[in-house]
Amino acid sequence: MPVFKITTHDSQESFDTLVAFSTQAAAADEAQRALVEMMWDAPSDSLSLTFVAVVSDDMGTEIYRASLDFRSSWLNQNKLKQ
Repeated sequence: MPVFKITTHDSQESFDTLVAFSTQAAAADEAQRALVEMMWDAPSDSLSLTFVAVVSDDMGTEIYRASLDFRSSWLNQNKLKQ
């Protein structure tokens, strides 16, 4: 089974993961899931974040790129305190 490298970037860090997938599409699906997980893990006080996932083949050639831009704002100046 081919091995792909999935590189994820958020506003502060970058991570590489080597994973075997049967197809390029399966690797791309995993990259998309990684974007969602990164967003779920983001702090709730973040107002603007960009997440990127890149899939490279075993030769190091980038074959897929996806990104997720997250923007939020409070509707008033008094944030709810928990």
